[in-house]
Amino acid sequence: MNPIITLKDLSFSYEKDWILDDINLSVPKGAFVAVIGPNGCGKSTLLKTICRMLLPQKGSIQIKGKDINQYGHRELAREVAIVHQHANANFGLTCEEMVMMGRYPYQTTWKWENKEDSKIAKECMIYCGVWEFRRRSMSELSGGEFQRLMIAKALAQQTEIVLMDEPVASLDLKYQIEILRLCKKLINEKGITIIAPIHDINLAIQFSDLTIIMNKGKIVEYGETRETISHTNIENLYDIKVKQVVDAEENIYYFPAI
Repeated sequence: MNPIITLKDLSFSYEKDWILDDINLSVPKGAFVAVIGPNGCGKSTLLKTICRMLLPQKGSIQIKGKDINQYGHRELAREVAIVHQHANANFGLTCEEMVMMGRYPYQTTWKWENKEDSKIAKECMIYCGVWEFRRRSMSELSGGEFQRLMIAKALAQQTEIVLMDEPVASLDLKYQIEILRLCKKLINEKGITIIAPIHDINLAIQFSDLTIIMNKGKIVEYGETRETISHTNIENLYDIKVKQVVDAEENIYYFPAI
């Protein structure tokens, strides 16, 4: 099966500092791909180049076998959605109005929001468990509720690829699990491909299919999560000693060796 995303020799820099350095990557359709690595290693920049928020100085990006530069703005937005880590709350909007913004790739100068757009937005809000908040201001939502709303907005774009920039950052454990379960639901039921930087290694192990390990702008290793997130890789990546725990169901966990 052809990969849904392909990066070849991709490099990006701010002035003289290379943030991404010779990245080569193929992502299969319907996978949950975690990205792990130290702060500043290029995780967020990787996502921003895939959705063309940033233009690389070198290399190429293909979405579904087509060069990303051959996509028009709205056409690309029908293929790739992004959920930002620090989304603008737009406090003047209701929750339903925010999700309706996900329908913009299907609108033109002569075609505004219609009943079909409203129907899709409602279905996405119900699917993500936020329909009950539809008339509320976004400023009234908790962190977990807000993140589910932003996923509903991305879902309303009807893309096959969703990029999530640290989707569980700053959430308590209950909402972390809730959001990651929703991600798996999107993959299992809708065949969506998700790429998401995740700081918590144990959550990445439990929920992702594949893992990209990044350090200093390079991909150190990429493959099946249980093989890629290894004792040796963690210690080398973060320069700490860790211990591995395997429970009765053969789930693997890593903890700092204090």
